[in-house]
Order: sequence, then structure tokens, then C-alpha cells
Amino acid sequence: MAGIPAMTLPMTGIPVSNDHLNWEMRAAALESWAAWGKAFQEAQKMTCAYPAFREPPGLERFTGKPSMKLELSSLLSSDEDGSVSSANPSPRLSRKAAQRSISSISTSSASARSSPFPSPTSRDKPQILGKISDSLATPLGAFACQANGSATLLELLPKEPELILQLKGYMPKMVLDKHGCWVAQLALEVANFELQLQLVSELRGRISSCSQHMQGNFVLQKMVEVLKPSALNFVIEELEDKIMDVATHVYGCRVVQRLFEHCCHETQLCSLLAAMLDCPMKLRKLISNAHGCNVIRALLTRGRTDPVKKVVDAMLEEGKVINFAKNRHSSLVLEKCLEVCEGESRDRLWQAFIGEDGTSPPFMQIMLDRFGNYIAQRLINISKSEAEMQRLQELLQAAGPKLGKSPNGKHIIAAAEKKFGNCPMKMAGRNGKN
Repeated sequence: MAGIPAMTLPMTGIPVSNDHLNWEMRAAALESWAAWGKAFQEAQKMTCAYPAFREPPGLERFTGKPSMKLELSSLLSSDEDGSVSSANPSPRLSRKAAQRSISSISTSSASARSSPFPSPTSRDKPQILGKISDSLATPLGAFACQANGSATLLELLPKEPELILQLKGYMPKMVLDKHGCWVAQLALEVANFELQLQLVSELRGRISSCSQHMQGNFVLQKMVEVLKPSALNFVIEELEDKIMDVATHVYGCRVVQRLFEHCCHETQLCSLLAAMLDCPMKLRKLISNAHGCNVIRALLTRGRTDPVKKVVDAMLEEGKVINFAKNRHSSLVLEKCLEVCEGESRDRLWQAFIGEDGTSPPFMQIMLDRFGNYIAQRLINISKSEAEMQRLQELLQAAGPKLGKSPNGKHIIAAAEKKFGNCPMKMAGRNGKN
């Protein structure tokens, strides 16, 4: 119609009107602008008069409905020059100030819809969170299992340790949650001993399952590290009956290793070690397992004579020490045994690989193996007496041609030169060229 002036739709611009809305109210008036635009389109077809603008609802009308999505940025449209389209901007705010105001409203609205809890940047955060279980339906323990809640509590717990009291009863839930497990670990660190006992007591009967959980194993490791050893007896008792399953599990083996590091082997871990070491068949299974071998190595690192002897006996019992040396996992255990064992156990391992005579002992069969060559290097490093070193030099000279042509053999040559000097390797090098 000729009498109607050209106007843009409300969602892309602001209509000319005698009633000026300030910029803050425009941010809350999405629903009103949409209704106005529909009515205006009808008015263009019928009359020149503009429809009466309905008073926009307050911002709380939108933030109170989590399902309603406010696209506040659509209320402001930018021209090609970057300016905001408006025929009558608010006299109280500049355009940049209005954009900042609307941006802050949008942020607060999104936070209010995503979580019923106060903003983590609030100044009175400790006071609000301290009363959260009384004022809100969702308790603090459930809040810890949310991404924003976990980040907030990780910041607050060291400063407000009394908040840990409100986490009681939620440890089983937090331990298995990818966000809550971080809060649970920090709570164990900052809590006093009595409160630590109250928190870990909620995990009784769940130790085995938690140790094999992706997040739960980290909480159990933290328990072992920060609690007094006397408070860990129930953890050891629950793991004892399922030690083979836990020790060969990708996550459970970590918990067992922490126990070896922090608990007394002679008193607390006596029964647990017996369940692992007394049966040679079970022990060999652990030695050859991808995760069980790490448990045995952690045990050997402690340097206890009896466990070392039982591990050596298990590997030498069936006369298949070569198989252990060529296995990816058991070779690591065997190398650790050569590093820590002394006395009779060391002599038995030496004789098993080197022997006193003959030109083809197991040492010759493992030198060029992918994993066995590490055992050969370790045997060279631990040789002490003149007789032992003389025996090794004889075997190395006999294997000279093969060593010079093999990538693994070059590692043996380097270890021998470091230990003995160049004499035996000169002959090996000449033989290799021939």
C-alpha cells in the first residue's frame, strides 16, 4: 500500500515508534517482538495504522522456563558497517554499552537454564554453597558430578573444607563419575583424619568394583596415598579374595601397586601376598600378564627376599626360562629379578642362562631376540667375578658374526664394550666382516 512506510521486520531491526524501549528490555522482549512482527505483516495488508505494542514480559519469565531458548543476539542486527540498526536507541546507553548489557543478560540467562545453582563467579559463593542442600532440591554431592559444579568445588574445597560435610553420603556416586571423582580425591586430601574415615567407609563392599573402574581406581589410589595404613585394612581384605582379577586388570593393577608402596608387607599384606605368590601356577600367570607383570615388578622393587625367591622359583620350576625371556611381559619381570636379587636366587638365574660349559646355553638363544636381548644386556651388566666375565666374553666372541649383522645384536655389542672394553668386540667385529 502506498501510505505505509517501508519498515524492517522486528527480528532484524527495531520499528519506529513513539514508545522507546530501553536496550535491556529489548533483550527480554523476544516473544513480544515476534508477536508484533506477525501483527504488523497483517496490518500492512489492511491499514496504515501500526498495531499497539504489548508491554514485554520481564526477564524472569524467560529464565524460569528451561525449555525456552532465547536467541538474544538476534534482537540486534548489524549493518554492513558494523553498526547496530536502530532508529531510536536508548538515550541512557551507548550502543557498545547496550551490547555488553545484553551479552551479560544472555550469559546469566544461559547459566540459569543450565543449572539451578548459583553462578560460580558469585562473590558470596561459599555462603550460597554452604546452604545449598537446604535451599535447593539438588544436593552438593550431585552438584559435584556436574562439569560446572566439579570445577567450582575444586576451587572452593581447599578454602572452605567444611563443605566436605555436605558430600557425605555421595561418595559411591562421585567415585564412579568422571567429574565427581576429582572432587572425591580433593575431599580426601583436605579432610581431617576423622572425616576421611567417614568418607571412605561409604565405599565398604565396593572396593573390588571401584578398583576396576575407569574413574574409581584413581580415588582408591588417592585413598591409599593420603590415609594412614591402619585405615586401609578393609581395602586389603576386600581385594584379597579377588586379587587375581584385580591384579590382571588394566585399572585394578594400579591400586595393588599403591598398596605395595604404602602398606607393610610383613603385617598388613601378608595374606594378600600369600594369595598371589604361594601358587606357582597363579604366579606364572601374573608374570606373563600385560598388567600383572607390573604388579610383580612393583613387588620386587621393594626388595623383600621371600617374594623375590618365590618369583625366581616359579620361572625356573619347569625349565622354560627361555620362554619367559622371550615374552614381552615376563621379560620385564625377569630383568627386574636380575636387578634386585642377590645370593642364591641370583646364582640360580645366572646358571640357568650362562651355565659353566658348553657353547649353546640359553644366553646364546636370547641375544638376538626382540625382548631377550634386554635380558642378555642385564646379564652382562651384573657380571661380577672374573670367571663370570671370562665366560661371557667367550660366548660373545662365538656369537660375533651374528651380533654384527643384527640390530638387536648391536645392543649387545654396545653393552659388552661398556662393561669389558673393546677386546672381545674386536674379534666379533672381524668375524662379522668375514
